Amino acid sequence: MRGRIVWAGIALSALAHGAQAGDAPQLSFAPAADWVRPATPAAAPHEMSKADHAITNRSIQVRYGDDGNQIYSETMVRIQTPRGLSAARPTVQWEPGSETVTVNKAQLIRDGQVIDLLGRGQNFIIIRREPDLDQAMINGDLTAVLQPDGVEVGDIVDFAYTVTRRNQVLGPMSEDLWSGMGAGVVGKRDYRFLWPAAKPMHWRFSDDLPIPNIITANGETELTINADTYVRPPVPDQAPDRYGRLGEVQFSQFSTWAEVSARMAPYYDKAAVLAPDSPLKAEVAKIRAASDDPKVQAAAALRLVQQKVRYLYVRANDGFVPPAADLTWLRRWGDCKAKTALLIALLRELGLTADPALVDINAGDGMDRRLPALALFDHIMVRATIGGKVYWLDGTHDIDGTLDQINVPGEKWALPVTDAGETLQPLVVPPFDHPVAERHLDLDASAGFDAPAKAHAEVVIRGHRALEANTDLQEALPEQIDAKMRLYWKTQYPWIAIDSIDESFDPATAEMHYVMDGQAQMRWTKAKDGQPRFLETDGYSIAVAKAPSRKKGLNDDAPVKVAAFPDYVRSTEAIRLPNEGKGISIIGRPVDETVAGTAMKRTFAIKDGVFTLETTERTVAAEVPLAEAMSGADELKALGVSRVFLQAQPGTPVGDSGAAVVDGTPAAGQGDAQTVVSGHHAVWSNPDAVAPGTHHDALPDTATPPVDTLDGLAQLYSGFTRN
Repeated sequence: MRGRIVWAGIALSALAHGAQAGDAPQLSFAPAADWVRPATPAAAPHEMSKADHAITNRSIQVRYGDDGNQIYSETMVRIQTPRGLSAARPTVQWEPGSETVTVNKAQLIRDGQVIDLLGRGQNFIIIRREPDLDQAMINGDLTAVLQPDGVEVGDIVDFAYTVTRRNQVLGPMSEDLWSGMGAGVVGKRDYRFLWPAAKPMHWRFSDDLPIPNIITANGETELTINADTYVRPPVPDQAPDRYGRLGEVQFSQFSTWAEVSARMAPYYDKAAVLAPDSPLKAEVAKIRAASDDPKVQAAAALRLVQQKVRYLYVRANDGFVPPAADLTWLRRWGDCKAKTALLIALLRELGLTADPALVDINAGDGMDRRLPALALFDHIMVRATIGGKVYWLDGTHDIDGTLDQINVPGEKWALPVTDAGETLQPLVVPPFDHPVAERHLDLDASAGFDAPAKAHAEVVIRGHRALEANTDLQEALPEQIDAKMRLYWKTQYPWIAIDSIDESFDPATAEMHYVMDGQAQMRWTKAKDGQPRFLETDGYSIAVAKAPSRKKGLNDDAPVKVAAFPDYVRSTEAIRLPNEGKGISIIGRPVDETVAGTAMKRTFAIKDGVFTLETTERTVAAEVPLAEAMSGADELKALGVSRVFLQAQPGTPVGDSGAAVVDGTPAAGQGDAQTVVSGHHAVWSNPDAVAPGTHHDALPDTATPPVDTLDGLAQLYSGFTRN
């Protein structure tokens, strides 16, 4: 077999391991290995008869060996319309530092005849694109594309290649995770996994997949999956993330999580050792001189890593091995591995107990249900133990406050990395015990129903969100801040003419305060003969949620995820009323109950001529049983539309201490109360809006991936995405 390569890459020096700058990475060309079972052409699926192109065959075969893992991928794509010709571009992606690619065949099948594209001198173009460079990520991946000549409608493109992967951390150990298998529309599928019988491999299938066939013969174990009739079940609505992992097959040679932990420990122990003349020792001395409180010292070390070392991800050795702390400090850039090793070096130099901790940002939920494996993790932070309490420190954050202001991370599980090895540790996020966001509105409407009212509004956010907002303020020009905040206040309160705005940050409490003063146009309903006037208070509805919609099937009884957990929001409104409140009463519903994981309170009163309203919403659980969510559905719906109105009844004085309370909105015939909903309604938005500020995933449940991008073409001809 012959093949040619055209190198069109861009060298970014040797930042990403693999081919050095100036070297031309190579594709190899050879027939498939003897262990590979060739695919037999199948008919295009009926569902794709009108599509531009259709996948007739997909064969994924993997052999796990002591000298690396080999992944054979063969895909046959039928071109069915002129527009489908754009799919006739065989594409493969790989990471040259740990992977090599052998192209096994690139053919056209036309009326039963095979046309060898490689044999007639077709060229592969290899490019290094770095599509995530604007996200401060250098992955080093290469993409090879074949632009075949003479493709016609009706042709079948048959492309097969083998990726051989070797990992210095795993050595002879093997592990793998395949997710979403069986997704998409394919005529014929073949999934086949092999390993030496003497290799102690463990395997696990998600419950939705068919039972595999396993045989051992001639010293080799073979596992196959017949997915031709497999139909992917629906993901239960509003279920926790772990219930959405369907079509999942995992293999691992690790028996315990402690083995995974211990395997990584030497790399971080080595990286965290400082040289005798390390400049970091001077930084440690400064931290010691500033305070002898170990918590203050740890926070200072964390701040040094966060603010003095910019984030830049560079994949090396499959992204597992950290650089030395001294090198990271010299560079002043690094990814989570580099920042973690640097922070550990500083903390240990200070005499504090600190270890790395592996987490999965995107798929941590359900980690305890999976086989132990290193490739399950996509992030690493630091577990510091001070005074018998554990703190989770992340050097990749822009900024954190004191240690006591740092929340437990939400990744569900962490694997501390130690020489002795540890098991998974649950990351239990407690409910917030104080509001993380507050909104307050004070209105002086004592001049009359239709007179302008002096308005004062304040928004307070706390914790990490406040710290990030303060950073944004420091990096923005004053005129930018002014324009953004005026737009925010105008959006929240379109009926208030803004006089002044202000922003301030309190570092002692990690609170950001946004303040606005202005003149409000109170929007009471128009006076009508013998009818009361109504004013809807400031839109303090609560419990905006809906019941899950579940179909019968797998995991249809799964618990319900409380989407906003953890959260705690408090809102208040005070209105100094006309005529000292005489003749004005309240129509609304007090609330004090917990439904489907959310505790809600609403109180109101008129006293001394001032109407006051307070609402709080606090999520108290990350998930609730389905029965609890369903039983509370009607109550949540009712609360979601519940409003509080003021009613001014001409000629019916109530006094300065009374308040008539009715459940719900004004009854029919009491006046045009609903007209106040439009216009005089400021919705409490997400507090964030206040601030100016290796595993394989199979294709999604669409027919075929898009072919207008190189990533889409690579997915089309591999059957999986690269994570």
